[in-house]
Amino acid sequence: MNAVLRRLLIRLAAGLVMVWIVATFTFFLIHSLPGNPGDGLYEKLLADGMSPEQAQAKVTVAYGFSSKQPMASQYGNYLWQLLHGNLGTSTSYSGQPVASIIGASAPWTMIRSSPA
Repeated sequence: MNAVLRRLLIRLAAGLVMVWIVATFTFFLIHSLPGNPGDGLYEKLLADGMSPEQAQAKVTVAYGFSSKQPMASQYGNYLWQLLHGNLGTSTSYSGQPVASIIGASAPWTMIRSSPA
């Protein structure tokens, strides 16, 4: 039984490392793309007459991050939010939590269709 437990722990650790690698790759890939929804909302709020401080606070509340923070701080916040299951707010589905959108689609993704 000890060998089975050890093998299980090794596979669990390998899975966690793989999730961390994918999350890190995704974070830096997304940050290497030009623009982001937070900057777009920030510019829109400034154009509507809001002060820079108010606009930045509203963007931080709306998206849960500030692109004005250092990259290391953003990365740490990203990993912290992932550990707590907070995947952020959707920019495509009018501010719905991403976790709820994935949760609604997950059963249909996991159901295996029978061959016809």
